[in-house]
Amino acid sequence: MKVVRATEHIELYAHGGHAKARRHPSQSPCPRCRDSGFLSVLDERGQLTARRCRCQGVDHRVKAYNDAQLPARYLDAEFERFHPRDSSSHEALRRTEALAWSFQPSAKGLLLYGGYGTGKTYLAVSIARVLTLLRGYSVRFIEFSHLLSTLKASMRGSGSDGSALIDRLVRADCLIIDELGNGQQTEWTQSVLEELITKRYNASRTLICTTNYDPRKGQYGQTNSLEERVDLRVYSRLHQMCEITPLFGSDYRQSGD
Repeated sequence: MKVVRATEHIELYAHGGHAKARRHPSQSPCPRCRDSGFLSVLDERGQLTARRCRCQGVDHRVKAYNDAQLPARYLDAEFERFHPRDSSSHEALRRTEALAWSFQPSAKGLLLYGGYGTGKTYLAVSIARVLTLLRGYSVRFIEFSHLLSTLKASMRGSGSDGSALIDRLVRADCLIIDELGNGQQTEWTQSVLEELITKRYNASRTLICTTNYDPRKGQYGQTNSLEERVDLRVYSRLHQMCEITPLFGSDYRQSGD
């Protein structure tokens, strides 16, 4: 099993299709507090008092990373490993890294668009890695067609309308929607997307999207644009919530980089 050392205290591994985090073996149990969560220290008056151990912060960040449900394929995704090939990928790297390190709840997000294999999802996951493991924010990653299939399964299995899942996605500090615009577009899929985007818009929550569709006009042999795929009202919200960021160039997957 592949294991990646993410920080001094945390390592990453793949499990069940997702990238997972856990304490590094050297930190389990915590060498400082033996997993009690607290240290006994002397205060300024010389009296013994309890102070939170830093391992509590480590456990919070491990949980934040695991809750994000990032795809296992991007276990080792990080900005330092991304190699720009042209001006658009240089600019996309600059914008994504700047957002990750300056992020505050309600920050304006990004809409990364371009052809297949240009690094859109890689950079989005790299943002999530910084936000969760290094800064402790809550992130949710969803591939849009998977969200739809999960909602359908929930409705068939329990009669639920899927509102609980949507609400979890709305509450996250940062939501990443991958492959926006893919799949068959129906009245129901449009209503799901509109509900999710509108709720995050009204709550001033940050949104990051990746898509193969050009925002305004079809490219790469496409017959329609993202604006047409997601409906004009949703596109208008996206334009307000996200900085439109192109990623052009050749396919990293085919080159083996």
